Amino acid sequence: MDEQMKNEMVKLAEDILNDNIDLIAGCRKICALARSTSLYNDRLIIPFRGADSETDDYPIGKVREFCATSYLEEMDKKKEEYLAEEGSNIREWCVNLICYLKSL
Repeated sequence: MDEQMKNEMVKLAEDILNDNIDLIAGCRKICALARSTSLYNDRLIIPFRGADSETDDYPIGKVREFCATSYLEEMDKKKEEYLAEEGSNIREWCVNLICYLKSL
């Protein structure tokens, strides 16, 4: 993995921990970055991939502009429920990822 990619992944994980990015959006971005690395199938990335898969129907970002209000309300409620259950796990995955990448 090149240094730039490593730094981008560390920054994303730190942004999640510092609440500078939505947790789900952060997981999706970490997965997108990892796809082009040898880490994609690593035990440290697989939980992020799981979160990405479990939440792929939650509209985030600009796509929300094209969604009905009732749909957004329903999906936002589901997202809140998911994050209530998994938010602390996502943060823990970020800590583990940062520690690993900084050790390389």
